[in-house]
Amino acid sequence: MVTKDDKKAAASEPCEFDETLDSIGADGIYWAEKLKELSGAMETKALIPKGERKFVYSKKMVAWDTRSRAQDMAHKLRGDYKPEKKELSGAEGGPVEVSLIKQRARAALEQSKKAKENE
Repeated sequence: MVTKDDKKAAASEPCEFDETLDSIGADGIYWAEKLKELSGAMETKALIPKGERKFVYSKKMVAWDTRSRAQDMAHKLRGDYKPEKKELSGAEGGPVEVSLIKQRARAALEQSKKAKENE
């Protein structure tokens, strides 16, 4: 049986994708700042009244949809929700091959390392 401690230990182990994100500056602090910005999102709507050819812009309004999605994302990242269970199967019910994702993460990591070396 998998315990909460097992899950926390597995989640705390760094992986290549995490290293890639960190190398381009997209670490936890970056995402926290972005979510904080989104939690105060405002929007201006553009309308064209019937019979006119000019845009009319609204006053700044609260972007409730954006704020709601940011709050939901923050809760998911904190682990407040039960993990979503998704069952996937490959061809003929076999396992799904995920090596392409790892290859892309490795390529991005290599690219960021080369960019840092060239600076």
